Amino acid sequence: MAYSEGKDAWINQLKNNPENLNVIENAAKYFMLSDRELANELLLKAQSLDQENPKWPAALGQLYSLNMIKKSGDNERTEAKKALEQLEIAYRLSPVDGAGADSTP
Repeated sequence: MAYSEGKDAWINQLKNNPENLNVIENAAKYFMLSDRELANELLLKAQSLDQENPKWPAALGQLYSLNMIKKSGDNERTEAKKALEQLEIAYRLSPVDGAGADSTP
């Protein structure tokens, strides 16, 4: 019951704040284990809204890695490839000095 209430609250927040990256990020974290399809949709949306931020492909890489747990054979390799692609994107977008995309000078 608590999960259902939490899910309803996040869905409501997403409807009221459809482009708020903080809401999208936290909702995606909430759904990361319980509703991976929704988490994927949210992370892809965040990535489209904030294309230069490495945290979105990093989170997608993590999600695709989690998806490998219940897969086998070609499906597992497909998820592994998707995870690697996203993690490589995150690496390319990351600042060389290691300061991070969210840090300020």
